[in-house]
Amino acid sequence: MKRTFTANLSINSIKQLQKDLQEYKQSIPIRVAKALEILAQKGIDVAEETAHSSGTFGKCVEFTKTVPEIVGNEVTAIMKGIDLGIDMSWQQADGTVKTVRTNALMMLEFGSGRYADSEHRGTFPDSTHGFDPNGWYFKPVGSNQWVHSFGYKPKQPILKAYLEMEEQVRSAFEEAFR
Repeated sequence: MKRTFTANLSINSIKQLQKDLQEYKQSIPIRVAKALEILAQKGIDVAEETAHSSGTFGKCVEFTKTVPEIVGNEVTAIMKGIDLGIDMSWQQADGTVKTVRTNALMMLEFGSGRYADSEHRGTFPDSTHGFDPNGWYFKPVGSNQWVHSFGYKPKQPILKAYLEMEEQVRSAFEEAFR
């Protein structure tokens, strides 16, 4: 990342140095944006890999990035997960089918039931079993078998993306400022 400028003690050489420094100064916002773009993409790669390894919920999220134009000393880069939604259905004891719209990104990040992040336990729509230490039984639609569950273990794609980006800050800026 270190950049060296040199000049001889001549008027032409000093004028060239001034020009080179001015060009470099003008390139800084572009280079910072490039570094943020690199970081956001690294985060997206980790988030997608984590989410897609989870199966069901991973197919229902999308990760995007925005690196706006840098103005002055202010810059914001956004890497976010977008929930595409998923309908979860099961048969109840009386044979009726219950369906609820579930936030796939929340399930991936925070889990459910026994495995849920303690601050997000019970966030499943119309949750009745989130705090049940014995878990719960449900019957998949079209099945005659009851299935026992303690909940869904969080995969944390956003947290893992954040940690990856935090770890890669230096290398992203080194790449952008070459």
